[in-house]
Amino acid sequence: MALDPARPGIANLVAIYMAVTGRTAEEVETRFAGKGYAEFKRELGDVLVALLDPIQSRYRAIREDGPGLTAILRQGAGRARERAAVVLGRVHRAVGFLDVPLFGTIITWCVLRNCKATWG
Repeated sequence: MALDPARPGIANLVAIYMAVTGRTAEEVETRFAGKGYAEFKRELGDVLVALLDPIQSRYRAIREDGPGLTAILRQGAGRARERAAVVLGRVHRAVGFLDVPLFGTIITWCVLRNCKATWG
C-alpha cells in the first residue's frame, strides 16, 4: 500500500488520502496493513465525501437563493466594471483616444490618423 513507484495508481490514491486526512504515508500503511485495496478505496471515498459534503451543501444553498445569487453576481459585476474602467482608461490614453462629452453622452475619439469615432 506504500507510495510504490511501481504502482502509481495506488500511490496516487495514498497521496490523496494523506492530503485529505493529514496522515503520513507510514500511518496510512499501518492503518491498512493486511487489508485489501477495496477497503482502502472505500474509506478514501468516505473521507472525500466528508470533505466535499459541506462544499456541496453551501453550493446548493447559494443556488437555491435566486435573489441572493443575483445580488452577489451584480456586486461582482460592479467591481469588475470599476477595475476594467481603470485599465481601459490607461489603454485609451496610451493609444491616443480622447473621451469627449457630447450631447449628454461620451464619444471616444481617436486623435491618430485613420481612426473612427465610436459612440458610447
